Amino acid sequence: MNQVDESVPLTKENMDKILEYLPYFQNRSNKFYDFIDSDSESDKLFQFPYYKYSDKVIEFEKELYNQNFITTFRWTKGSKKAAEYSVGKQSLSKAKLEDIRKLITTIIKQNGVIEGLLAEVIETGFLCKILERLKEIKEEL
Repeated sequence: MNQVDESVPLTKENMDKILEYLPYFQNRSNKFYDFIDSDSESDKLFQFPYYKYSDKVIEFEKELYNQNFITTFRWTKGSKKAAEYSVGKQSLSKAKLEDIRKLITTIIKQNGVIEGLLAEVIETGFLCKILERLKEIKEEL
């Protein structure tokens, strides 16, 4: 999956494509992932627990790349700011489009290192808050 430079602008069409997933994540009756524990894989000697995301979540992640949301931004430097947004030290209501883009990049990239991070972001409703802020930004354009 290709990532783009931060200077590549996002269009309303890019945002619309991502916002199509908002109702899916808002619907708490959807099953977003399965947690696969080592005990559930009885035919294997040892397996680290992992999260198996639904097809729709995987599709969403791919669409983030396709719609230029995932950038070459050095996401390891964005971890602290992302954490500040997630625990409420910084208000998402003041986040700009570039902040949302960096936040999404940080979450997706960190999920590759921190097993289950994306599941937590979905479970806590933080992903919905990010997408809702994206919708507000799009409407302001």
